[in-house]
Amino acid sequence: MNAHNAKLVIFDWDGTLYDSADRIVQSVFSAADEVGKPRPDAQRIRQVIGLGLDEAMKRAFDIQDIMEILKYTDVYKRHYHTTWAGHSALFNGVKALLDDLNAAGKIVTIATGKSRSGLEQAMQEQGVKHCFDYTITGPETVSKPDPTMLNMTLAEFDAQADEAVMIGDTSFDMEMAANIDMPRIGVNWGVHTDEEMLAHKPIGVMANIPALRAALLAD
Repeated sequence: MNAHNAKLVIFDWDGTLYDSADRIVQSVFSAADEVGKPRPDAQRIRQVIGLGLDEAMKRAFDIQDIMEILKYTDVYKRHYHTTWAGHSALFNGVKALLDDLNAAGKIVTIATGKSRSGLEQAMQEQGVKHCFDYTITGPETVSKPDPTMLNMTLAEFDAQADEAVMIGDTSFDMEMAANIDMPRIGVNWGVHTDEEMLAHKPIGVMANIPALRAALLAD
C-alpha cells in the first residue's frame, strides 16, 4: 500500500509523537521508591511503554495480584502527573506534521496505552488537542497488541483497515495493526528497535519526521 492514500492516520502517542520515555521511567522509579519495591531496570520499563498501564505495571514489576497492580498504577499516575510533570514534550517537527496532515484533509487520531487523564493533560500542555479527530486510550478498551482500539477507531469513521495506517514506535503497535491487516509504519526514535518492529512487516521504519511526512503525504 502507498500510505499517501490512507484517509485515516492513527498515531501512537508516547515515543511516537511525545518524548516521554524518561518521564515514564522516572515515574516508575518514584512509584517503586514509595511502595518500597526495588526499582525495575530502566530498559525493562522502556520495553513495556505502549501497553495499557495495568499491563505495563504488571510486567515492569513482575506482579500478578490485581489489587497490587492497581496500587502501583495509582502511585505511578500520581508521580507522573505531579512529581515529573513538565518533563516531556513533542518531538521536534511533530506539530508541523500534524498541521500538514490536517491541511491535507486526513482524519488524524490517536490510539494509545496511556490513560485518558495523561493524554488529555499532554495534549493541552502541547497545544495540539485540536489536531485530532478522535482519540482512544488503553483503559477505555483492551491493551495493545489486541486490535480492539483500532477496530473502534475504524468504526467511528466507517472505514476499513486498508483505508488507514497505524504509526508507532513499538512492536506492540505494529503487531496490533498486523492483527487486522492494517498498513503500519514504525518510527525508530522511540523505545523499540527496528528489528522488533520489522518482525511485523511494516511499510517501513522511519528514522526522522521528514521521512515520516514523505511516507504520509504526496507533495
